[in-house]
Amino acid sequence: MRTDTEEIANIYLQARKEKLTESKAFLRVKPFLEDRYQQEGLSSLSKEVLETTNLCCVKAKDAEIFGKGFFKIIAGEGDTLGDDEALLFEKLVERFPNSAKLAEMLADVYGVIVNETGDEVYTQKLDDLSKNNPALENAALQRLYALVDMHYNKDFNLNNYIKAIDKAKEIYQQHPKLDFAEYYARGLNKIVQEQEEEDDALKTIELLKELLHRWNDSFIAAHYLDALSKLTWKQDEKGCLETIQKMESYWNNWPYKKGTLAMHLAYTLANYSLCTKGTERDKVLDKIHKLSAYWEPAAELAYELAEGTYRYAHKPAKAK
Repeated sequence: MRTDTEEIANIYLQARKEKLTESKAFLRVKPFLEDRYQQEGLSSLSKEVLETTNLCCVKAKDAEIFGKGFFKIIAGEGDTLGDDEALLFEKLVERFPNSAKLAEMLADVYGVIVNETGDEVYTQKLDDLSKNNPALENAALQRLYALVDMHYNKDFNLNNYIKAIDKAKEIYQQHPKLDFAEYYARGLNKIVQEQEEEDDALKTIELLKELLHRWNDSFIAAHYLDALSKLTWKQDEKGCLETIQKMESYWNNWPYKKGTLAMHLAYTLANYSLCTKGTERDKVLDKIHKLSAYWEPAAELAYELAEGTYRYAHKPAKAK
């Protein structure tokens, strides 16, 4: 039987009168909200939470608990967030404008919508939220995520994407922290993949290298080696070998979390091996096999190369 909104709100208010904490009071109403979600779906749940919070949330912390509970109810269900979910958190932020937690939740909702749909209206809303709340790092981070990911689709345009990553760089410079740097590095790596000219790719890789020297982070290091690997797609055999030597040098000196780096190096060596013969080829295969100590599939990769069954993605260009 459907429990109406006023009754749900009164259950919460009664629990608070009994001196229960906000979290424990919410646990009393959570089953009714879960039932609404299961019976009527996400949109109905969003509207129910909005109406209920209008009736029973006196302080920001009450609303924060409902917001947090909302996300827990829908976690892992794979629903697509939309207008109703955005409206819920917009109204909560409107009522409690000093709540950083609610603003962060709103940023999460905007970020998910933008990343899933590329909707320009929500892109602007996320941008505004980030600009109007300079201390709200989550909004800025969600905006950076959107810039890096939303433009990378079937309608990809390199010039537009470079402009997006320039904006991402501005956000990173406003918030010079590791999580911002890591996602900015992801965007630079994507640019390298799409750049056709070797010189252009080298300039972008220099920006990645600067990030890596600044943070000495394994995630950024993986993007750096991946970008170098992609550089070999644009090089002749001589240039490819020089890049591989650079990758090997970096690999040998990297102190920790080497698995992902080993993967990028192994695949680059695999593609290069297709240009080699005899003992030189054997040396390359041996290098790949040794990488299996850090990345197990390297052993299978070396075997496929030896058997001639490896299906390469990119082979270095012929010497010019």
